Amino acid sequence: MIVFRMGEEEPLGPGDPLGRTQVGYRPGLGEAECWNRSRGVWKLKEGRALEQDLAVVVDPDWIVRAVARVTAVSKHGDRRAVEGEVIEGHPMVGQPFPTPNTSRNSISYHPDGAFPA
Repeated sequence: MIVFRMGEEEPLGPGDPLGRTQVGYRPGLGEAECWNRSRGVWKLKEGRALEQDLAVVVDPDWIVRAVARVTAVSKHGDRRAVEGEVIEGHPMVGQPFPTPNTSRNSISYHPDGAFPA
């Protein structure tokens, strides 16, 4: 699975390729909004992202805020956005992510088996 770790909420200027005005986490966001704020645009390897079945969004404290099935990767210049379908109400939403890492990178990859589908 691919994991997107959200930072704190911050505004985006005009020209975001996904049409967003905000990225990052703040309390009260729904699952779909967390997904939209975190899924792109990143410098990532398209092939590696497409190998993943699940995408998981965690907040700055590694609490799961959204889970999605990966369906595609879209190109935006030299960056990519992961496309997917949010799995509303997934049992891990609201739970601590089982294998957080200490990397400063916002994207990490974890075995799918570490997380119930």
